[in-house]
Amino acid sequence: NPNTLKTNNTTYIYNNVKETRQKNIVHIRIDFKGKPLLQIMKHLFEIRVHSVLVEGGTQTLQHFIDAELWDEARVLTGAKKMKNGLQAPKLKFPSKILRNFECGVDKVEIFINS
Repeated sequence: NPNTLKTNNTTYIYNNVKETRQKNIVHIRIDFKGKPLLQIMKHLFEIRVHSVLVEGGTQTLQHFIDAELWDEARVLTGAKKMKNGLQAPKLKFPSKILRNFECGVDKVEIFINS
């Protein structure tokens, strides 16, 4: 989204190339060969960020799930079956359903990591 960086809030971009700060955009260099999610979470903890919304593709989300780095997941299931495309990430169980409801023809389930 081109508007992501057009904000007054600080935006952190984790990468393996540069460490810079330009106004509210901060590039943080991490080692992608050495547990990058733990490095990111450590940095966020150090700067006192205690809530993170992760949006991503299947691989990104699955990495957070596999590393047990999630508290809540919102799963949206459409009424229409897809024949092609990428599979959704798989939650590990036991995770507990907190709430479920319909949104139009779609089903929304909110899980918590237990």
